[in-house]
Amino acid sequence: MITLAPEVPHALELIARLTERGVVVSMGHTNATYDEARFGFEFGARHTTHTFNAMRPLHHREAGVLGYALQQDAMACEIIYDRKHVSRQAASLLLKVKPEDKVIAVSDSTKATGLPAGQEIMMWGHKCVTGRDEVRLASNGALAGSAITLLESFKYLAEDFGVETAIRCCSINPRKALRMSGPPRVYAVFDKDLRLVEVRRIADNP
Repeated sequence: MITLAPEVPHALELIARLTERGVVVSMGHTNATYDEARFGFEFGARHTTHTFNAMRPLHHREAGVLGYALQQDAMACEIIYDRKHVSRQAASLLLKVKPEDKVIAVSDSTKATGLPAGQEIMMWGHKCVTGRDEVRLASNGALAGSAITLLESFKYLAEDFGVETAIRCCSINPRKALRMSGPPRVYAVFDKDLRLVEVRRIADNP
């Protein structure tokens, strides 16, 4: 899987070549207009990377890549659900308008994950400061990736939208998007408070 912006020079040619080779192409970190996103789709892109974030926002005069992704049922939309990158209301909109198999949870986790709040770290040449389940640029306070694991995203989705939605977004839909065949090899067991109890491996010959 690769993320690229469909509006940059030669991007459409690259999308077509990658798609022919079986690479899953996702549109992200992009300022693409609605039509530029449509061209990307027509050339083979079928995903958006961390939808809502790092892309042209929806506007009533220019719907942009977000508008195209929301109305194109064949596109899968990733979402960072840490309740900071995307609000519950925006996530609810995405889950409402997209087919249930087209929303994929991603952590967008960085090396800030697991660190206590208030630490200064360097990422990609920028000074960043950790917070509670977040990391921000020291210069302007902008989010700089996330500081959660996919398990934490699962918990937030389960609490806000139900366990079935969390399972689809964190397990079933990603497997489908990555064209993984066969049954999963492991499964997780949670208690009633969504605390991880154990991870069990499925035997090859049960």
